[in-house]
Amino acid sequence: MLGEVEAARVGQMTNLDKLTLEIVTDGSITPENAVRFASNILQSYFNLFNQENVMVEESFMSDFKKIAEKEQAEEKNKPAQEAYTPIEILGFSPRTLNALINGGIGSVEQLAKCTESKLTNLRGFGKKALAEVQAALASKSMALSKE
Repeated sequence: MLGEVEAARVGQMTNLDKLTLEIVTDGSITPENAVRFASNILQSYFNLFNQENVMVEESFMSDFKKIAEKEQAEEKNKPAQEAYTPIEILGFSPRTLNALINGGIGSVEQLAKCTESKLTNLRGFGKKALAEVQAALASKSMALSKE
């Protein structure tokens, strides 16, 4: 049985270790049973130190179920990550592309949320650029927002 210890991270906790075990057997016992057998031997050795059955304080013991539940709760509370497709793929002219990027619009999804009036208020963005944007969005079966 070979083991490798690496640094690990759970949420904001970065002072953890990860143990990776590689189990090799001769086929007379399965790897799962080999780990069970080894853990039983370790438990019996550790029980020698706990002759009086004194329990360790709870703050020193890990409860992996609670850690997993906490991570799942954090994942549910995270806002869904919005798709991000760079506007460069739409093949705009340099002037239109620069006007959009300088206006803080860097993705196709952001562009589709914009209205005509918002775009025409961008510096260097005129009727020609608006027509170019509308044509490019139409080619992707998309359109500018109405509101």
